[in-house]
Order: sequence, then C-alpha cells, then structure tokens
Amino acid sequence: MITTVEALALGFVNALAIPAQGLALVGLALVAARDGPRQRRVAAIFLALGLCAGLSAIAAGTGETPAALLLAICAIASGVIAAMAIRSPASVVYGLAVVTGVLIGLDSPPRVFSLRLAVAILVATGIGAVAFFILVAEVLAATRGRWRDIGMRIAGSWIAASAILALAARTLR
Repeated sequence: MITTVEALALGFVNALAIPAQGLALVGLALVAARDGPRQRRVAAIFLALGLCAGLSAIAAGTGETPAALLLAICAIASGVIAAMAIRSPASVVYGLAVVTGVLIGLDSPPRVFSLRLAVAILVATGIGAVAFFILVAEVLAATRGRWRDIGMRIAGSWIAASAILALAARTLR
C-alpha cells in the first residue's frame, strides 16, 4: 500500500513517466517559448484549466477514452509548429494548451483503490504537468541566440517524428 506522500510523488512525475504526455508538454513549451512572458503565463493558465477539466472528468468516472491517440496528434501539431519556427497566434497556442491539458487529464487515470490516494495523484498530476511546462518554456525563453532557434527547430521535428512513430505503432496494434 502506498502512502499519500508516495501518491503525490507518483502524480507529480506522471507527465514525465508517460511518453506521449511528456512529448506533448515539451512541444507545447517549444511553441509557447517564442511568445512573450504574458502569453506564456496565459498559456500555462489555459493548460491548467484544461488539466482541471480532464482530471475532473477522470474523477467523475469517465471510462476508456482515445486520449492517448489524440495526445500524440497534439504532440505532432506542436512539434510541427515548433519545427517551422513560426510565431503562432495566441489563439492557437491557448487552444493547443487547453486541448493538451484536457487530454493529459483524460490519459491519467489513477490506478489505486483509495479515494484519498486517487485525489492526491490527480492533484499532483495537474501541478506536475503545469510546473514542467513552465520550467521548460521559461528555460527556452531565457536562452537567446541562433543556436537556441536551431535547437528548438530540431527538438520540434524530433517531437513530431516521435509522436508520428508512436501513433503508427498504436494504430498497427
């Protein structure tokens, strides 16, 4: 049996432990890092709102969803946008943040029998995903120079390619 502290730790690293979630968050951070600090903060708020919606749906007993498949599509979209090195309109970034948040929430059902532990995992999952997004986006935004832009384009293309491979493997099963 796990303790509440262990449940919080499990939830906090959940987005990093599931590859599709990590790819989608890093891709979203790559897209948001090109914007100003205000837009990055608003994107984090939209991500948090999406996570609240998705995690609430899971807590309400939503059954099996195609969230993992759709999360790969979100990762592809954000990876392609980052690889193209274009500054996206705020509505695209915010929409991508909400959809990514909802899908991460729906793709994070806690696998415990205790309601208290399930709630702890869900809350920590939301906090961990937003914290990871903010960390990556702010680190990327703080770095400057031509090499950062090249690295972001390479990372975006790798995220898109990895998500396409994961999507292909999932559909072939």
